[in-house]
Amino acid sequence: MEHVTQLARAVLFLVIAFAVFMVVQISLLAPMWLAFGSRFAFAGEGPMASSRWCIGMLAGSTAAAFFSGLGLARFGGVQRQRLCAVFAVLLCVLHAYAAATVTERVAANAAMEVDLDTMSFSQAGEFAVSPAWYHAVALISNAAAAVAGGRLNSVASDRR
Repeated sequence: MEHVTQLARAVLFLVIAFAVFMVVQISLLAPMWLAFGSRFAFAGEGPMASSRWCIGMLAGSTAAAFFSGLGLARFGGVQRQRLCAVFAVLLCVLHAYAAATVTERVAANAAMEVDLDTMSFSQAGEFAVSPAWYHAVALISNAAAAVAGGRLNSVASDRR
């Protein structure tokens, strides 16, 4: 029974870490959207995100992964390093999948009729496709940031 409880706790912490990741990332991207608008976010009229927007997203997702790693290490108990590693692997899998499906998503989203000038932040999130290079870089930076956040907090916790 103890193993089931530990597994359930680990899954719960991973779900919370992913929620923290999304909240932090969206909280950092929304002001960028409000300040610069849709023409900054997209490359041309299609669904491909601009390089400038991707650099901002990369900064936001790396910060989000770092804070998620901090949280996992702070509340993960004896399994904190394992949880950070699993979270890093989950981020890698998500980015690898997104990179592998860029072409299909661009084709599907290009058929959508949208007006970039009146598009909301949430509509842009559904329409936008990040280039494969972004996912390749984010895969590495997010995984490293999640592990670094976990290690930083683990070192601080061990000193107490």
